Amino acid sequence: MHGPAIKIFGSSKLGCLWFRAMDWLCYDCWAGILPDPYKPITFANNEYTNSETRYQQLLKTYQENETIQLGGPTRGWCGQACAASSTMLSNTKTITTPVLVLQAGADTAVTPEAQDTFCLNLKKETGNSCASGGPIKFDGAKHELFIESDHYRNLAISTILDFFSTERVK
Repeated sequence: MHGPAIKIFGSSKLGCLWFRAMDWLCYDCWAGILPDPYKPITFANNEYTNSETRYQQLLKTYQENETIQLGGPTRGWCGQACAASSTMLSNTKTITTPVLVLQAGADTAVTPEAQDTFCLNLKKETGNSCASGGPIKFDGAKHELFIESDHYRNLAISTILDFFSTERVK
């Protein structure tokens, strides 16, 4: 329920149109101009977490398990990510389960606008809001809340547990 952060001409919408149109041409080609296979990124340049310890553990896990290493996205991945985001936004009327959306405020891997739109659509289509009325934003947090620094990670986990506890009582 988020939009990939792929902007062409400054627009995620144009980026999605481009990749959905072009993935047929070369589904497995890199989305960028040049190939972008996995390469370890320095902690200072990572977009996943503010926790250096957890980031180093992630890199270690990648080194030990080559099959999970992530490089840059392919055209096909971008096209499918855009399609999934679009499908999610257009199918909010079918959702009957309570929804909690957590949003990393410093996320550069995805765009928050699609999460905001999803929660607005959910309210408009079903009369039900996302928990707290919209995405719960953690200002300063990066993309991966579960491997974030303790401050953000603990807040995210507490928010999830509170949500489950509240919904279980209903």
